[in-house]
Amino acid sequence: NFSNRLGISFTTSYHAYNPNVVATKGFDFIYGKSYGNLQFTPSSSPKVKKRQEARFNALIRHTFHNAKLDDNALPDDKLHVARHHKLLFQENQSFITPIKHLRYKKRFVVPTKGYYTFPIPFHKPRIVPVPAIVEPICNDSSVAPTPTANSISPVNTNIWENVPEHYIPLIPPYDIYEGGRFNQPSRGKIRKKNLQPLAVGSDGWLAFMKVIYDEYVSRTKHLQEKINAGIQWETTPDQGEYRRNLCSAIMQVTDHIHEYEMKLLEISSSVPPELPVITGPIKNSERKKREKRHLQKLKEFERKKQEDTEILEVLRRWVRNDENIFYMNYYKKDYSLAYQPCAIMDDRPLKRRARDNGNLDTHYGYHVDKKVCILSDSKDLENSSSTRTT
Repeated sequence: NFSNRLGISFTTSYHAYNPNVVATKGFDFIYGKSYGNLQFTPSSSPKVKKRQEARFNALIRHTFHNAKLDDNALPDDKLHVARHHKLLFQENQSFITPIKHLRYKKRFVVPTKGYYTFPIPFHKPRIVPVPAIVEPICNDSSVAPTPTANSISPVNTNIWENVPEHYIPLIPPYDIYEGGRFNQPSRGKIRKKNLQPLAVGSDGWLAFMKVIYDEYVSRTKHLQEKINAGIQWETTPDQGEYRRNLCSAIMQVTDHIHEYEMKLLEISSSVPPELPVITGPIKNSERKKREKRHLQKLKEFERKKQEDTEILEVLRRWVRNDENIFYMNYYKKDYSLAYQPCAIMDDRPLKRRARDNGNLDTHYGYHVDKKVCILSDSKDLENSSSTRTT
């Protein structure tokens, strides 16, 4: 690829991502595009060369300025921004960007060709190579054998002893470096600092694999919960999960509204204590004691009322928040379409339509009108009661 406007040339290539990553990590991109081998090929004309350099430098400044990076920014930050904007500005720079319009339809499963109208990469099960242990050869001679270059050291033959068996199917197809699961160094940083991968079975390697295994267990548990929800609602796992979440959301909203209404009823029905009225003469000391107790009750009532008002405000925010979430997730068109076709209910041919008559007896003429007896005065009421008793 050449750019006469910028006076540069670079190479691009396409490659397919490993389908094993789709089944283990949920990476849904099929193909990626690689950029690299940047070379400056300016024009032989000094004027054109000067304009090409000015355009190239302006492009770099514009890209980093939009990302709010100055000249003193770290090289890793610049490389990250350049990869995001597909910008080559160093000769030893290279990166791979996924092709976003070609993706797998399902994650965490092995891709199947029947779902696609175009060729997809062939799924090849990854086999973890386990080093063979060389059995020592029995030699009756008392002379110790001389070590050769082909002999395998005990350290290399025992590296898999510390690796649990359930980690082996989840080992990623790439090298693992120091930094944790979500802080792996970039390819440029690996080449620049000549980083070495972690040894299989080391503490850092085992900690990395533990995070991967925990993610796998959590993902498997989620899939099993979806299957259980589908069995409970007698439908597919996706629809079962949708209905279970919808039912939980409705119950949560209902509980919060009930708590809010009960607290509101409690506040509205509370009455401040009144000073009891006493007839007859009373001593001043006794009257002051009664007034003091009354003031204490009023303060306690005001304090309780203030606490209830704060609780009521919290419950009101809960109700409002639940209603907003419920609307955004299940009513708003832009969000509710994300659940299709899970939001479509099953067909019920025997369900009565809303426009049908609600009283089927009246609709089919089976309803019998009841006789109404109107009593004019109390004498008729006494006569009717005496008639029922006799």
